[in-house]
Amino acid sequence: GGRVSLLNAQPPRWKRLDKAPAKLNSVFTLRGEFDREASGALRHLSGLLTRAGDYNNRAIRQACDQYIDEIIDILFNHAADLQRREWLGWSRSCSGLSAHQQLWLDPWRALEDEAFRLERDKDDWQKLVAADFARWLNYRLSRTFQDIGKTELHEWETRPLFRQRLREMESILREGSI
Repeated sequence: GGRVSLLNAQPPRWKRLDKAPAKLNSVFTLRGEFDREASGALRHLSGLLTRAGDYNNRAIRQACDQYIDEIIDILFNHAADLQRREWLGWSRSCSGLSAHQQLWLDPWRALEDEAFRLERDKDDWQKLVAADFARWLNYRLSRTFQDIGKTELHEWETRPLFRQRLREMESILREGSI
């Protein structure tokens, strides 16, 4: 017979930050908060890929997709924790944080910073955030799989759930009157 793999169905563990980050350089920093939160799902994904061998098997691809979607959900839960209205403008103190991650993670800053709002309204930053996620995921998987490359990078960048979560987050923020 075949093998059955169970996927983690537990809700994400929600641990809120007590104060706004003061020196965040990237939400994708290795051994950073998000990296640690996603490590379990990454371990499961790597384990599945290591044991599977046949990546073209439909069931294996679906299981991989579920783990990657879980990682995306962990990322957006983490981002939501940073996007607090009461922390408006926190990204100004993070000189190492890229402009596109500032636009994503500190959306309320647009209420008091016109230049920031104009940049944020362009939506160009969303593709750059997706590219950051793709590079981070490729790097994390390349520790186990040396053949991870441009094909996978493109797959992570254009992941439908990632785009959907960005749209949902923007919709929620716009309802809150950014």
